Amino acid sequence: MPPLPERARSLQGLLSPESRAALDHLLDGVYIVDPDHRILFWSKGAEALTGHSSAEAVGKRCSDGVLDHLDANGDALCSGACPLTEALTTGRPVRKRIYPLHKSGRRFAARVHVIPVKDASGKVVGAMEVFRDVSDEERFYQRQRKFDRLVQQYVSKATYDSMVEAVSKDAEICRDQSAEERFRELQEQVDKTLQLHAGDYDAVLKSVCGESARSAGTKDLTVLFVDVVSFTHLSEHHPPAQVVEFLNQLFTLAAHIIRRH
Repeated sequence: MPPLPERARSLQGLLSPESRAALDHLLDGVYIVDPDHRILFWSKGAEALTGHSSAEAVGKRCSDGVLDHLDANGDALCSGACPLTEALTTGRPVRKRIYPLHKSGRRFAARVHVIPVKDASGKVVGAMEVFRDVSDEERFYQRQRKFDRLVQQYVSKATYDSMVEAVSKDAEICRDQSAEERFRELQEQVDKTLQLHAGDYDAVLKSVCGESARSAGTKDLTVLFVDVVSFTHLSEHHPPAQVVEFLNQLFTLAAHIIRRH
């Protein structure tokens, strides 16, 4: 590694062999920059997550194309709201979700935590960024949003809202990132709840997973026609939103009775 600039020498303690060895044992990516955004340390975790070796990264600025960070809107962070710049300027930690570019050319979702490094006098002399690949989490939430949209096509709004309310009572277990088993239990509860309200539940799952598109088919069905007494008078004398709310409540009640009998 090239000699450290004068104003970055306060980072020497953080860049000691012992500190480097400790940071290299982290599965998360870690890199340290001086006030000019020049990379002084690039961990083994950073190598594994980005495909760039330490030799390729150290000595360069992150704006030299090592990571090419984008935000959720696709805007380049190096020319805008860079979390490193924010931490170096404000002296406060910064957390963001960004989308770095892997050496292979693919982008991945990452959660970053930037920590300003200060000398004994409190002056900011650099910054350390810790980042984690959260692509699986990103795909899960994208699938969950698509799942929600599809489910709402199969059930009434009132039914959907009641399902969300029932499930959300146990949603606090998801806040513990390590509670994978409890999260799976919650997912099973969601599935059971949805199966009560969506008759073609398997078709919903296949559509979410992209396994099949909607297509014509033949099924044996029982059709119930329901006429609401004085519905025309009701719809003419009430706001549309109130009419829809009434219909959703009716459909929910009817669904319970149909399933029971």
